[in-house]
Amino acid sequence: QRQRWAYGVVEQPQLDRALDQILQELRRVAGSQAPEARIHVMPDPSFQAYATDDGSIFIAAGMLQSMESKDEVAALSAHEYVHVLRRHTGKSIGAGLSSIYLDYEYGGKAAAANRPDIEYVRQALLRETAMQSVQAGIVPSRARKQEDEADRMGTDLMVAAGYNPIGMMDLLSRMEAWEQQRQQEIA
Repeated sequence: QRQRWAYGVVEQPQLDRALDQILQELRRVAGSQAPEARIHVMPDPSFQAYATDDGSIFIAAGMLQSMESKDEVAALSAHEYVHVLRRHTGKSIGAGLSSIYLDYEYGGKAAAANRPDIEYVRQALLRETAMQSVQAGIVPSRARKQEDEADRMGTDLMVAAGYNPIGMMDLLSRMEAWEQQRQQEIA
């Protein structure tokens, strides 16, 4: 519950059901011991996704909106579900927690009633900072191995569930183009 609050979650019953159906198809083909998981959509226009140890998968609305097929959505879901299956540390969702912290410290009285414990927010920020360090290359081989494994196993899962593997190729191409654009904006 705290993670959903901290990351911001949009509940849209029709979208939630569609995403859950894809996820359950992937879970079914992953085997009888596959852990439960749930996809949560964040009201974020960026191109980001994140899986947590408890089986929560957070996907930014902007990323979902950029998908052009159900196969791409299945590829993204499969990739993130592999992180849950393999108990990988997740990718950072960027500045989401930082903005929660700023809102906590400087937000108005309306936000006060729904604030999580300040220590929880501080710990979440420390975890986010650690994950950004991993993404920045401090521990690149481990993070890259996990991403490669999620791509490979995710493709296997989506094919076993009846999705077209071209969806994974399209997703990875889209992510590469997005990363190149992001690097150009930074430079």
